[in-house]
Amino acid sequence: CNKTKNLNPIREAYALIVKTGHDSLSFYGDHVIRGFASCGSFSEAHHVFSVLQCRTVHTWHAIMSASVKVGDGHAALMFFDRMSAQGILPDKYVFTCYFKACGLMKDLHKAMLMHVMILLRPSGVLS
Repeated sequence: CNKTKNLNPIREAYALIVKTGHDSLSFYGDHVIRGFASCGSFSEAHHVFSVLQCRTVHTWHAIMSASVKVGDGHAALMFFDRMSAQGILPDKYVFTCYFKACGLMKDLHKAMLMHVMILLRPSGVLS
């Protein structure tokens, strides 16, 4: 799908996952989000994210990354704030995405604040 931007394979995979049960979607959700995003369909990636009841740091990273991919740094940071509000700790991939979003928005101040927060975290927290 990545090269051809053909959404049919990911749509078929998503339909099969949904058909087999919600637990499967919870397990594969972040992969489906990434699949839709890599094919250029942020709206479908967002739909999958919105129906997931169990979101991990990987799920949040997938939707933040999809937001950055379409050039929406504001949405990526909004997802970061929502993730943080739910008590999910960011990993190094989420932080990388956060900085990319700041770059899209040309928000050096926000990036610098996050950099300081990372430096103040206990060592070994970034995984």
